[in-house]
Amino acid sequence: GRWLLARISADVVSQAPAQGVGLGGYAHHAAWAQGGELARSAGPWAPLRDAHHQGLQLTAELGLVGLALALLLLWLLFAPLWRSRREPEAQAAWLALAGLGLFSLSETVLLRVETVLAAVGWLALAHATRAPRAHPVPETGCLARAGAWGLVAAAVAAVFVSAGDLRADWLHARGLARLAAIQHRAPVATELQAVDCDYTRALASSVHGAELRLARALVRRARGLDTEALADARAAFALQPAPERALLVGDLLSARRQHAAAVWWYRVAVTLHPRYARGYNNLGVALVRLDERGVGCDTLRRAVSLRPFDPTIRENWHTLCRPYRQPRRRKRRRRISARARRVASLLR
Repeated sequence: GRWLLARISADVVSQAPAQGVGLGGYAHHAAWAQGGELARSAGPWAPLRDAHHQGLQLTAELGLVGLALALLLLWLLFAPLWRSRREPEAQAAWLALAGLGLFSLSETVLLRVETVLAAVGWLALAHATRAPRAHPVPETGCLARAGAWGLVAAAVAAVFVSAGDLRADWLHARGLARLAAIQHRAPVATELQAVDCDYTRALASSVHGAELRLARALVRRARGLDTEALADARAAFALQPAPERALLVGDLLSARRQHAAAVWWYRVAVTLHPRYARGYNNLGVALVRLDERGVGCDTLRRAVSLRPFDPTIRENWHTLCRPYRQPRRRKRRRRISARARRVASLLR
């Protein structure tokens, strides 16, 4: 899995090695790069929000120039610590930084809320316990204060973002609990409307709204609000492409009898995940409805080969594609029965 992540991140970096794909654009570009990697090697689909490697994440989003500037900023922030590296407190801090550097090889630690808060707390503690120097250096003091205030501002922003995400997670969990309570019976309209309101309030609190929009699209589809569900599904796909989101958009368009547009979205789903059986199944059904029976049956055959024991896929294959081959078999049976009559007449 880590090797696959490294290859996908390398594909994203190769798209724009100098300037990067933009801050926050890793998930969008990694989704398409993952489809290309899975086409060459079999594997499951996974939604990738980050590269799980701080260096690859910075290089993919900010490019080599941004990576160099980030390393320079880190060095300027910790240069005073390097000058006092022989003190016991400084040695303990360097050990902590070494652990942080090792951990950054498997996670994006610099973008985490707890890392920013810990850095702010460490700087405040170091400033409170620092002894006055005989010859203070004004440049170093100004630079350290600027870095400290920058980290304080980042910590305040991180607290607000994390508080909104926690509230959104709580509302999401409450919506899932309400859906679980009505999963074995026909839901009442007011119950689905309450779940819809939970997801609407969660979207107002969270800055990461792809999963919440997908959940609200499913709820609104159950309520019969196909237009609003289609808008949410498209917004969720735009925020973070995924095969199941493209499949949902295609299903909503197919329910409105827009089969040509649905075929396009189904092709997007199987491009993102080349082994997506449901995507091939729905694509084959839509192609048959567009009177492209040969291509549609080939696509359904691909779905059957990927998931041979799925009852829905096998039912679609038997219903839509088996009658397509019956006339040839009937003609062959008639020819064999005629030959049998000739042989019987000669024997008589």
